[in-house]
Amino acid sequence: CAAFALGDGGQLVIAADGHHGALGSEAATHALLTEFGARFTAATPPTTNADAWRELAFEALLRANRAVLEVAGKNALPPAPTTLVLALMRPDQDLLLHASLGDSHLFAIDAFGATELGGRDPAWKFTPFLGYEEARRELLERYSRVGVRSLAGLRAVALATEQGFPQWASIATSVRGGALAMQGQREEGRAQVHRGNAVFRAIGAAL
Repeated sequence: CAAFALGDGGQLVIAADGHHGALGSEAATHALLTEFGARFTAATPPTTNADAWRELAFEALLRANRAVLEVAGKNALPPAPTTLVLALMRPDQDLLLHASLGDSHLFAIDAFGATELGGRDPAWKFTPFLGYEEARRELLERYSRVGVRSLAGLRAVALATEQGFPQWASIATSVRGGALAMQGQREEGRAQVHRGNAVFRAIGAAL
């Protein structure tokens, strides 16, 4: 499930990967768009401070978690948990503000390759989801990835669910290989380009 919000001050992009159906991901995305979309993308920024953004991000994630539980209760169904990633681009403030929970991914792509800003930390022993009563603030602080960085030098910002990750990972590997080759590291660069292209072909992807 993916959604976008455009405003005078920026763009908000959300991707959510629901499990056991799309009900949870749709509820989480709808809650974020309706309750935070206009505020986040207004001409006046919601914040330019990393600590304040962290508070806003947790507020948004907690609201998305409640939305999953609410729609499950309304339909008398078990909650359909979801992972989620959001990126807020504010060009006038030169800011990319982001937040994620679970194994949905966010890539900041520049001339040298792609940097993962979201996604699941390999050190975690499980994949966290929105849509559980236990998903309180302290758990979000532990298992979410929230941050702020400059937009300067970025060529693209890409969001992907876990199912779309191999394609983006292969592109990132090839782009990084090309950058290394241009910097004089030809052998390593060539190897990464070949590796990325091989994965890209293996999964049947096409540009």
